[in-house]
Amino acid sequence: MIEPMLAKEVDIDGVDKYLDDSNWIMQEKRDGVRALFRISSDVVTRYSRSGEVVQAFPLEERVPYIHVVLDGEVIGNKIVLFDLIQPGLNESMAERSIKLMHLYRDVDLTKALRSHTEIVKMYVSSSKREALFGPLMDTEGVVFKKAAAPYTQGRSDNWIKFRHRFQMYAIVGETNYRNKAQSVRLMHYDGSDAGGLAVPVNHGLKVGDIVKVEYLHLTNSNKVYGGKFRGKADHLEVNPRIMKTQKLRYQGNR
Repeated sequence: MIEPMLAKEVDIDGVDKYLDDSNWIMQEKRDGVRALFRISSDVVTRYSRSGEVVQAFPLEERVPYIHVVLDGEVIGNKIVLFDLIQPGLNESMAERSIKLMHLYRDVDLTKALRSHTEIVKMYVSSSKREALFGPLMDTEGVVFKKAAAPYTQGRSDNWIKFRHRFQMYAIVGETNYRNKAQSVRLMHYDGSDAGGLAVPVNHGLKVGDIVKVEYLHLTNSNKVYGGKFRGKADHLEVNPRIMKTQKLRYQGNR
């Protein structure tokens, strides 16, 4: 089975290079479970990111390729595809994208994969990428893919991801010291558990302190995912009303 291609991550300071370079394609980064679908002449097999078989079922829709692997994300009851690989061919991202679009146009993939299916849009021109990068700031992030690069297994410099981070205020509920870090349990304004994060010991946080936290999203249980400590908030800077009404970003928000 093909090991999935993985992207290297950059922060906001590294984005301009890829926005301006015409050799790169930009796609919206979707927030789901990575999945690869291997389609043979009569069977569809879904694999996890680690290569384990998740399910297999008969192919009920004719596909114009004898063997093909579709790469994407499963989000709820929907499959979002962003790549197509034919084992044995060393095709570029641009070539694979054209094949994926043709397949999506000519085949009922929703029927073939037994889930509602869509294709992630690709933005080729630098002007289009720059125009859409701002509006995409309220999504999971973006992925830049080198148009001339083949699909390679594992992490690659030819796929670059930028994940948008959001900021919230939280209250320190409890603290513990472990090695050279302070383990902090966070609370929301209403006292509910907001998850935890590790903070360098030199900040000396105390129970009741209000802190700034940068995060990717909140889980379904309201806990911070991908949290990073961004400093202690001055009590003059944030008041109870701000904490109560702050807009939080949950997994899957659009």
